[in-house]
Amino acid sequence: MIDPLRDVQPDKGFWFCNGTRAMNIYSLVDTIEHTGEDVFRTHVIGTRNDFAAWILDVLEDEVLFHLIKDERDKYWFCQKIRHRIKDLEEQAAEVALRKR
Repeated sequence: MIDPLRDVQPDKGFWFCNGTRAMNIYSLVDTIEHTGEDVFRTHVIGTRNDFAAWILDVLEDEVLFHLIKDERDKYWFCQKIRHRIKDLEEQAAEVALRKR
């Protein structure tokens, strides 16, 4: 897994249907939270959840993928991402402490 807390390569960003682009998990969840329900639904309705696919294919985060792949409620979707971010930040802090 690459570090999902860091920016991805410019050509790997997530493009929202409204033209906004997310370059990391922080900007993805911030944008989801601040866009309309119509934008959110555009990306989660249907057989392929665009956000989950990007998380799996680009960020390579299988844990988060499984947490959100079937979620269709915007609030809970963002809560699950925020929880995963917290876990990843804690893991990164533990690794940094061990390196000292």
